[in-house]
Amino acid sequence: MSNTDLKEFYGHYIAAINARDLESVAELLHDAVTRRPPRSSCKT
Repeated sequence: MSNTDLKEFYGHYIAAINARDLESVAELLHDAVTRRPPRSSCKT
């Protein structure tokens, strides 16, 4: 991947994050990427 390609990719990624467009973010991520489940605020 060239520097230009990398800049373009990250530009799209940052724009999607800032727009809170999670569908677009998911399209940019590799299938093997998983998200961490939310932490519980309840302590037991």
